[in-house]
Amino acid sequence: MNDQEILDNAPEGATHISENYGVVYLQADPDAYVSSYSNLRWNDNGVKTELLHFHTVRSLADIKRIAELELGARRLLDASTWEDQENAMVEFEELLEE
Repeated sequence: MNDQEILDNAPEGATHISENYGVVYLQADPDAYVSSYSNLRWNDNGVKTELLHFHTVRSLADIKRIAELELGARRLLDASTWEDQENAMVEFEELLEE
């Protein structure tokens, strides 16, 4: 699953994803004890689990930013005329400034 598909399939409220045991969307739990291992919970039916069970957790906000930059880079690479390249470069530079 690519980054855009991860974003497109994310349930409402999801903040993170783990792909260790298939795709599992997680949601930050503001009421959980905040530590590096216990501040996320399953998004499915509100069943809480320790983050310790997951080896790799990615932030959906980070994935969204990466997908935006990938799209900008793709537009730049796909530009066929000098004018298209210049426009794509301006758009890409704006993305980098965000």
